[in-house]
Order: sequence, then C-alpha cells, then structure tokens
Amino acid sequence: RPIQMRLYSLSKRQFVLVFLLFVIAFLLSVFAGFAGPSIITTTHVNSSQLNEQPSSICYIDLTFLQTGPFKFFSPVLSTFNQQIWLLANLRIKNPTGSTFGQPFQLMVTMFAIGEDGAGGAGLSVHKHDRTLSCHGQGICDPIVVLHLGYLEYTKIRVSVSLNGLQNISYPVDDVQFEFKAYNPIFTQVEIWFRFAFLVATFIVTCIFAHTLRKYHMQNWTIEQKWMSLLLPLLLLYNGKFPLLE
Repeated sequence: RPIQMRLYSLSKRQFVLVFLLFVIAFLLSVFAGFAGPSIITTTHVNSSQLNEQPSSICYIDLTFLQTGPFKFFSPVLSTFNQQIWLLANLRIKNPTGSTFGQPFQLMVTMFAIGEDGAGGAGLSVHKHDRTLSCHGQGICDPIVVLHLGYLEYTKIRVSVSLNGLQNISYPVDDVQFEFKAYNPIFTQVEIWFRFAFLVATFIVTCIFAHTLRKYHMQNWTIEQKWMSLLLPLLLLYNGKFPLLE
C-alpha cells in the first residue's frame, strides 16, 4: 500500500499557510536580489589618457587611436572577482551615419603580476581576427579583447594593438576600454547564500530519510522516489561554490 503524503491530507487552512510561506520566501529572495550588491563591476580606461606624446603637442595622434598600442593595467584583482572581461568601445567620426564593417587583427599582449609584484607567468601574446561593426553616428559594437575564466594574479598589464584600422574610411575619435569582473561583495553574498541553502537542504534530506526509513521502498509514491533522488542532487548543486568551480 502506498504511503500517503502529508501534502494530500492538508486542510484548506494549512494549504493556504503553506502557499503563503512559499510566496513570502519568493518575495524575500526577489527583494534580496534588488537590494543586494551589483553583480558586475566596471572600470573604464580611455585611450586619450594613454597617448604617450610630448606635453607640447596638444592634439591626439590619429594613428595612435586607430592602431595603438594601448598599454594599461587592470584594476587590482582577487579570486573573489571570479572572471574578468576586457571590452573595447570605439567611437568613429561618422557624420553620415552609414553602416559599415571593417575587418582587422587584434593583438593582445598580457603580462600577469602576482601579489609579490613578480610576473611568474611571463608574457603571453594572443592574435584574433575581428570585425568592427558600426552603425549610426559613431556608434560601434563592443569588441571582446580578453576574457579570463580564472584569476590567479592580482593585476594584469595589457597591451592592445588594432592592426588594420588605419585604412578605415572614417577616423577614430576615441577608444574606451572596459574591465568587467564579478563584484567581490556579490561573490561573498553568493557563497553565504549557497552555504545556508546547503545546510538547509542537508537538514531536510536527513528528516526526509528518517521519516521514510521504516517503510519499504516499494510502498513509496512516485513523488517520494523522485524526492529521494532530487534532494542529494540539490546538495551537490548547492555545494558548488564559485571559488571552487
């Protein structure tokens, strides 16, 4: 004979209370998402601040804006940043507002710096073929320059060259680089939330197993069998902390 689940024997009042608790928990999670820290932090670097020209020259070299190399440092990083992206946003002097695409070669030279100020990994050079897509008056799609899925160093020195944009039909007005990484405060909040749900799931799993241990598995309902499978999987899911993935 199948074991009757408590859910099917609840009165209307008890069912409404359970439903209200679920709605309250859902609203609290939504409120925590809105009131919590931002997920991504962004650091901007303008190419006009990187032009290494004599101070007597009051204009910006157009060749420098079109090809580089742009040399700059990343913000201070930690494992709580999880990942980092480097994007390039080009502004084009395009008074006609025409749409066009310009292929070019992106060369990125990266020098990672550790906590002691030494670069144990040395230089790494990457070359990629990209296409600059522009539409409207000076609006171009962002270009992904660099993406690091795991951070082992506290700072990165980057040199970016855009080979092939010197023959572009419209001059480059400015190049803005953006470092995007996970907010360390958000990572800490995520770890604590996962730890809390891990403990709660473990307690529920123990109570569930203790309740059904005196019944033979053949008498379990299909819902109870699935719960016995999903609860351990939920433990494994909540046990995947961001810094260990």
